[in-house]
Amino acid sequence: MKVNVVVSLALGCAFAASPLLGACSPLLPPQELKDARVSFVKAKAEATKDAPLELDEAKRALLAAERRFEEVGADAEVAGLGFVADRKAQRASALARKARLDRELVELQAAVKSRHDDRDAREKADAEKKRLDAERKDRELAEAKRLQKEAEDREAAALAALKKLASVRTEPRGLVITFAGAVLFASNGASLAPQAKTRLDELVSVLQRESPNAKILVEGHTDNQGLHSHNATLSKQRADAVADYLVKKGVAKDRVRTEGIGEVRPLATNSSNEGRATNRRVEVVVEK
Repeated sequence: MKVNVVVSLALGCAFAASPLLGACSPLLPPQELKDARVSFVKAKAEATKDAPLELDEAKRALLAAERRFEEVGADAEVAGLGFVADRKAQRASALARKARLDRELVELQAAVKSRHDDRDAREKADAEKKRLDAERKDRELAEAKRLQKEAEDREAAALAALKKLASVRTEPRGLVITFAGAVLFASNGASLAPQAKTRLDELVSVLQRESPNAKILVEGHTDNQGLHSHNATLSKQRADAVADYLVKKGVAKDRVRTEGIGEVRPLATNSSNEGRATNRRVEVVVEK
């Protein structure tokens, strides 16, 4: 707010400068005109953009008051014109403030709506993601169950097929398939009997179909008759003979290893013929 007042003491009178006319009067203007000048300066700063028509009306009203003041001095008419100009300037300021508040309100409402829209979009995106995740997990679970069922069916079929060939049991180290020594070898020998090859052909077929990548351990076992060194050698030779045949029939060589256990791990007592026959065996272990 700025009202220029020039006082000339040399002339011995007061001069009031109008913001519009830049003129002065030998008399002090009425208070209404002073108020109008102040209100117009304020309105000009506030309303140029937001209330230009009302500001122009205030300008014309103040100009009329200033001119009349120059003509007749500080009389009642000038005071009335100043009052009108003051009110028009105040109205321009008020309308400008309202326009700014309305604009700010619109901007605020737009910002709030944008935040709400963003929140709604995020919530919808989150809900869609959760739905898709749930569907994916359901599919994965269904697929896992299907694969598990297939694996169980294959295992059951393999066990059924293996049980037709030999004795089968499950141990922590894996599936143990036990062939009686008399089925695979002649007494005290390490060459495969003819009927042994038929059994081993069927074993290879099952292993290649159900456990194509499994590691295989072939163990030879004897009873306790004879020297330990002989039993260890014979059991190793028998294990090697079985392993060589499996490799010959297509089992990868790096999947197969052998051990000669001898008589140290009996399944039955060695005090009877039947128990000793049980202990003379070859075990094929499909390792876990």
